[in-house]
Amino acid sequence: MSHPIIFVRDNINKLLCAIKNNGTFFNNWKNILGNTYRFSEYYLYGIFSDYVLNLENHYIIDQHLFPMIDIRNVTDETMLEESIHQIMSNPLCLGVWLQKSKRNASETHYLNYNVIDSIVKKIWVEG
Repeated sequence: MSHPIIFVRDNINKLLCAIKNNGTFFNNWKNILGNTYRFSEYYLYGIFSDYVLNLENHYIIDQHLFPMIDIRNVTDETMLEESIHQIMSNPLCLGVWLQKSKRNASETHYLNYNVIDSIVKKIWVEG
C-alpha cells in the first residue's frame, strides 16, 4: 500500500461483527480469512469500509502521499538515497514506501537491511 490508512475502531467492530455473524458481505468467513497466502488485513478492512460502510469515517484522495520505491530495483546506497531525495522533492509527499516484491524469489537480491536503515536515518533523523 502506498497510501496511509487509519483503522477506525467503530469500523473494525462492524467488520468483526460481520465476520462473526457471516453477514451478507461474507458468504463464508473461512474463505476470506483462511486464504493465508494472499490475505491482507489492509485489503479486507479497505474493501469492507468501501463497499459495505460506504467509506464511513474515511475519505479518498487522488495523490500518492507515500510513493513506492521497488527496493529490488535499487542497486546501491547512492541510488536509494537519490531515489528518496527525488520523491521527497515533491512538497505533497510525506514519505516513501519501500516495497519488497518477489520476496520469496531466490534470484532477487536486496540491499542489506543495515544499509537501508542507515540511509533512512541519515535522511530523516540526522537531517
